[in-house]
This record gives sequence, C-alpha cells and structure tokens, in this order.
Amino acid sequence: MGTFALSPRLWTMTGNLATRGAGFVTSLIISRLLGVNELGVYSGLINTATAVSNPFAVVVTNNSTLLASQHAKADTPAVLRASFLIAGLLACVSSASLALIYQFGLSDASASQPLLIAAGVAVVLSQVVGGVALGFLYGRNEFAWPSKTAIFFALVTLTFSYLVVRQYALAGAFLLLIILSLGALVTLSTQAIRAQGTAPDEDHSTPAHIVATRYLRSAPSVLSIAINSGVNWVCTIYLVDTAYGAAGIGVVAVAGQWMNLIMLPATSWGGVTLKSIADAINDVHHARLREVTWALMRKNLTATLALAAGIGLTSSFIAHAYNLADTDLAWVICLNCLCALVAAANNVLERLLLALDRQNAWLAFSLVGFSVQLAVTYCFIGEGVWMVAVGVFAGSTVLMLLAIASTFMSPALASREAR
Repeated sequence: MGTFALSPRLWTMTGNLATRGAGFVTSLIISRLLGVNELGVYSGLINTATAVSNPFAVVVTNNSTLLASQHAKADTPAVLRASFLIAGLLACVSSASLALIYQFGLSDASASQPLLIAAGVAVVLSQVVGGVALGFLYGRNEFAWPSKTAIFFALVTLTFSYLVVRQYALAGAFLLLIILSLGALVTLSTQAIRAQGTAPDEDHSTPAHIVATRYLRSAPSVLSIAINSGVNWVCTIYLVDTAYGAAGIGVVAVAGQWMNLIMLPATSWGGVTLKSIADAINDVHHARLREVTWALMRKNLTATLALAAGIGLTSSFIAHAYNLADTDLAWVICLNCLCALVAAANNVLERLLLALDRQNAWLAFSLVGFSVQLAVTYCFIGEGVWMVAVGVFAGSTVLMLLAIASTFMSPALASREAR
C-alpha cells in the first residue's frame, strides 16, 4: 500500500474518518434505494453489534497495546496467540448476546434473520478479535498499516455498495458487510502476526498466564463501559421518549452524531495516547509522566476545540439543514461542544489510570459520574431536551475532577516520577 510521511495521530484519524465516511455513504445509499425501514434494520444491526462488543473491544485493544509495549519481541508471538484465544472467547459471548437480542427482542426486524445475524457476528469478530491485531500493531508503533487497511476497505465500500444494494437490496448490504468485516480482520491479523515474528521456544505457559492476568484485571473497565452504555441509553432514549417522544429522540440523536464528529481526533488517537503513556511509565530513568500526560491532554483539547468552535458557530445552519430549526437542536449541539472538550480530557485520563493499573479507581469515578448524569437528566428533563447534554456535561466534569485529583495530586505519582 506504499508509505506516506504522516504522523501516527494523523494516520489513525484518517483511517477512522475513512471508515465513518464509508458508513455514512452506505446508509445514504440504503435510505435512497430501499427506504427508511431497511435503513433502520441495517443501522439497528450495526448499533446492536457494536453495543454488545464495545465493552470487550475497547479493553482488548488497550490490553494488546500494553502487552506489545511491555514485552520483548521474542516473547510476543506466544502473547499474541494467547490474546487471540481470549478475544475469540469474548467474541463468542458478544455473538451469543447479539443472537439472543434478535431472537427475543428484535426477531421481527428482518425477514432474512440468519443473514442478519451472520453480518452481526462478522462485525463482532472484526471489532473484538480485530482489536488484538490493532493493539499489537499500535504497541509496535505500526500506526500506518491499520489506517491504510481502513482506507482500502472504505474505498471498496464506496466502489461496490451502490451496485450491490441496487442489485440485491438489503441482503446485498449484509453480504458486503460480512465480506468487508472479515476481510479487514484477516488483513490486520496477518500483519500483526508478521510484525511479531516467531518465538524461539515452545514454552507458552508464562505468556498465557500474563495475558490472562491482564484481562482479569480489566474486568472493572469492561463493567465501566457496560454501565456507561446502559446509562446513556436510559438518558438519551428512555427519559427523552417519556418526556418528548420520538421527536425528542431524533434531536438528541442528530446532536450526538455531531458530537462524535467533534470527538473524532481524540477517539482516533486513543492508541497513540496509550502508547505514549506506557512508554513514559516504562522509561524509569527519564519519565516525566505528569508532563507527558498534560501534553497529551493539550493536543486532544486543541484539536477538539477547533472542531467544536466551527460546529458550534454553524449549529443554526445545521439545524436548518435537518429541517429542525424550530427545535432545540442548535442549543443541544452547542452544549455538546462543551461536553466534547471534557470528554477529550477524560480520554487521556482513562488511559493514564489504565497504564498505572488503577482500573478499579476509574470504575469508581465512572460510577459517580454516571450517577450524577442520571440524576441531573432524570430530575430536569422536563425543562427541555437540552438537559440531556447538561447531564452529560455534569457527569463528565465530576469524573474528570475525581481522576485529576486522584492522579496528579497523588504521592504515588510523585514517587514514580522521582525514580
């Protein structure tokens, strides 16, 4: 795929942008050719598959990045194999959850349910098992290859999605999704295996134990992400539907899409951020963890602020473009810009506590933040749909303050820096 002189941050952001762009185009094609009902089935599948796999996928990617960073290259082939095995088991759990949701909750969503489930399982495998390959490549400073892979499959999507959907309708969209998901998984996994080389010995018990221990310690992070998903569902769907119906949910959903766009740099740089923090911790002679962390936060905030300012200033035009000028959409978008800035800081703090092996602390802080978000939204949702964003801002700010107080004011961090 060639070489290109881009920084790791720009590579990862470009890859994520290509993936998102391909998803937007596919949704647009399905909507225009097949109608909104089929778009709902397709989008519902992807969102459900993401919801059941995301708690595992995030942890798998983060753990794989740390394992690749912390182990000598001669040890990593066995560590990689053990990581793939654990990720495969976690993917089975996610796939079973997906099947149960469609069997007992959404079984009438599509006439071609077996193909729908197969597409969902492919997405789960790509995110969970593919997270191992992605993390090990990040841990070896291989940021360009995953982005090139994402760009390649995005171009394939843009090339064939219209023809496939026009010819084979929703079944074609599902088949294309299966091919693209599994193709990306195989490509990344192959590159990760090649990057690790071969092990000089056959004793895999110690690496397997190391990997298993790492994942057991990650249980708080899995729980934290799962709780986050549940709280967000209650706040953005259940409470909004109770007070304002489907129209309110639409306003919140559109505003959420623009917040995701604002957060694109920070979320794309997650692997780079974790790798930088891990290197600072491992460099016991010269590490200045406090300075490294602040620098990473400044980079996230600078990029996020630039996007937030542009989108905030054009929020009224966005509302008009969606034909929602008579709603609170513009106001919710502006509030989400503030939420994105706090989330950009928390993106770094979460990885700092992960690298310091203080995931229990992050879980505790998250529970407090989620409780604040839920309480604010529940008590004040009657004031307007914009209170959803206020709840997010309040909870995220409490989480940020607790994490900063726990780390930067901690004697343990000062002693670590003094080594």
